[in-house]
Amino acid sequence: MTVLREGKMRAKTFAPLVATVAAIVLVTGCSSTSEGQANAESESGGSATVAAQGAAPGEMDPGTYRTTPQADFGTVTSVNSGRYVEGQRMAEFVVLPTELDPLLTGPVGMSTYVIKSGSALSVLLTGKSPDIAEREGMLTGFSTSRSYEDKKADKSIVHAVLRFPDAESAQRAAVDMSADDALPSEYLPGGVSTSIDILPDTLTTTRESSDGTFSSNSFTPHGQYIIYTWASAPIAEKDWTAQITAKALEQQGPMIDKFPATAADKFAELPMDIDKVLALTIPEDDGNRTTSSDAVYGPRGSAHFSTNPTLTLDFMDKSDTTLMARSGSNVYRSESAEGAATLFDLFKGDIVDSEGFSPSANPPGVPNAACFTKDSPQGTYNYCIVHQGRYLGEMSALDDETKVHQMTTAQYKILESAK
Repeated sequence: MTVLREGKMRAKTFAPLVATVAAIVLVTGCSSTSEGQANAESESGGSATVAAQGAAPGEMDPGTYRTTPQADFGTVTSVNSGRYVEGQRMAEFVVLPTELDPLLTGPVGMSTYVIKSGSALSVLLTGKSPDIAEREGMLTGFSTSRSYEDKKADKSIVHAVLRFPDAESAQRAAVDMSADDALPSEYLPGGVSTSIDILPDTLTTTRESSDGTFSSNSFTPHGQYIIYTWASAPIAEKDWTAQITAKALEQQGPMIDKFPATAADKFAELPMDIDKVLALTIPEDDGNRTTSSDAVYGPRGSAHFSTNPTLTLDFMDKSDTTLMARSGSNVYRSESAEGAATLFDLFKGDIVDSEGFSPSANPPGVPNAACFTKDSPQGTYNYCIVHQGRYLGEMSALDDETKVHQMTTAQYKILESAK
């Protein structure tokens, strides 16, 4: 597993929105097998026989972590909270960078997030653009970002969908934000306003920097949305930025048109927990909460936060896994116990084969668990997964094996008591 890395976008360094290893979704994969047999009752009805892995010797120790599901989350408590949930819902309808270019696999954590308001655009855009978005009443949005793992190629993308009250406000915002983007700022030289021949409605600013990179910033009004794409490449390959922007728009327009948007006056009525999966997570520490956590995502939404988005979609499809709740731990829900066991095996195989982890000691007394470790410049990553019934839990901690073992134990107990 790898953490979404902090990055540098548009010559401005921002505080990372994802700061802890515990908040990150992993996965890629090939499968491995488990040992033994056990009968597990599927929550969707009927019995299912799934592979079971024996527990490591010793007594269970959940530490101070809760061992029962959290209370029902109910609906959000305010319109502001509803903006978060609506942005989280939107993630399922935002194109993945790897769908545009399969080499865009390097995570850039700071630019993958739920955008709760116009002012929150300051993570992505300099100048007056956040103020313009606020002026036009921006409701919510979602941004995703990736770069080439090969830094010699040095190609990156930030892709976002921003929702406004209506098409007129989106149009005004796109025109004014693009014009402001062309102006010089504290961080950037002035840009060149240009157009992309096959995208007549797209407003684009381009720049060439002294370090040999070329970047384009594109705003496209699409009904009540703005589709925003920033792309960067070496000057010698600057055509890539136009090509990737065109491909992004080709896929994003039809995708966001399928989004069942909630009316703005209904934001305060949105449920926080789809099918009560979030209640099965270990709560996130208050200091680590972001607009993207305490959320329930579908396969595509999950993939935005994954180390390998393509394989995340593949794994969730193969295991018939439809939901992932993201908090202090991640909990995946499959349609059956067999599906959760399949996902467990896929994760186990990949964490060793592709992510470079080594198997490590499992938490005492906990069946159906697997733990791994990996040294990095940041420290030692400790990672565990555990499955029970139709659920799989995912936990991680930096430089603290005891913590991840206690979290895994607590997660197992929570899943064991799930109804």
